[in-house]
Amino acid sequence: MFSSVLLVILLTIGTYALPMNMSTLDTRGMFDKFTGKDIIIGYRWVDRNQAAAEINRYGTLRAIPATEQEKELVEGAYLSPSVVLRPEGLPSDYWECQITANDKLFLKRPMLFISDVEKVKKDTKAVTEYMSAHGIGAPDIPKTILFSEHLYAGGKTGYQMVIPPLYLEKSYYYSERKSGWGTNSLGIRAQCYQFGCPIREARNAQWGDWPITGWPKEGDNAGCKT
Repeated sequence: MFSSVLLVILLTIGTYALPMNMSTLDTRGMFDKFTGKDIIIGYRWVDRNQAAAEINRYGTLRAIPATEQEKELVEGAYLSPSVVLRPEGLPSDYWECQITANDKLFLKRPMLFISDVEKVKKDTKAVTEYMSAHGIGAPDIPKTILFSEHLYAGGKTGYQMVIPPLYLEKSYYYSERKSGWGTNSLGIRAQCYQFGCPIREARNAQWGDWPITGWPKEGDNAGCKT
């Protein structure tokens, strides 16, 4: 049986062994170490000087407001399933970002495919009503990851994903623009590269394998239209 003196010594050693700044540690990697793995969830294109610099600094997606060109549905981070599906009219100073997330956390969130995007395009109220009509309860509406058909550069037809602000960390550069933000509860990681540079392991996101309500039968596992 330990003496009281020995117990005090052990507790003291354990206390000083903890990092002094434990509360400020980056926790993105704590989730997937024991409970899951990182999967590629898509690609995003952002301006080099502000958005890409901020994303690379913090290593995750930030609540950077969508541009008017990409914001077809609601506010959030718009992703493509493949590096070959790039937005139309992309400025030359934009960088491409590979986005991953913890599969155990990400795939548990509600996901919905909007089959007729033209009827709800750029209309937040219409998008919300569509979600309600397809079984998404009010508490889950801000949590739902949306998908829809999208026309990319070169006339390529594919799909897009919108990650809602609830899962995006606050953007300090864009904080004056009220787009809303939350926390990185999905273990999202992001890394941006100069446009045209080869991305290591630039695999397609396998959206067709995910539990997406209403996912079209013609959609392949890379989230591309066949």
